[in-house]
Amino acid sequence: MGEHELREALCREARTAIDRVWQAAEATVAAQRAEAAAAAAARHEAAVQRQAVVLAAERRALLARAEQLARQRQQAVEAAVLARLHRLAVGMLRDLDRAERRRLWPALAAELLPAEWQRVGVHPDDLGAARQRFPSAEVHGDEALGGGLFAATADGRITVDNSLAGRLERCWPELQTALMAALHEGVDKDAAGPAVSD
Repeated sequence: MGEHELREALCREARTAIDRVWQAAEATVAAQRAEAAAAAAARHEAAVQRQAVVLAAERRALLARAEQLARQRQQAVEAAVLARLHRLAVGMLRDLDRAERRRLWPALAAELLPAEWQRVGVHPDDLGAARQRFPSAEVHGDEALGGGLFAATADGRITVDNSLAGRLERCWPELQTALMAALHEGVDKDAAGPAVSD
């Protein structure tokens, strides 16, 4: 082999070696790029997941706050409705007392247990009837009583509020529960819409 041929063979070998080194370098760079891209994608996915967790927590907090505000508003509305219904009931009892006083007062007084009633409170319009029915008692008029009466023994051990207002107050907790149930039932029916028949 001549010098020229030797030189060409060495150059070819050098080019082949350089190509192999270059290909290995390109493969290493490509692998590093792929690894970097995978790491970037993993970081991005982790960031997306963290953001999703944060957003879900914020959403839950907002929903909880909205539900709390809705409950508070509903309770405030229910309290206002119940207060209005209570005022209406008191007004209706006054109207009932005015219309039925002659019949109501004796019936309510007759419900008292036999006792030595020392103090009796009645509406001023019922003073005469009360003094006749309880001649030994101290009878006083009280506009606030409306219909009915309040009675107490001398020692105060027995007191009875048999006024219409007192009866309303005693039954109001049960009555307001029934009123709210009826109100909710009506609201639920309205929310469901009109009934559709075939």
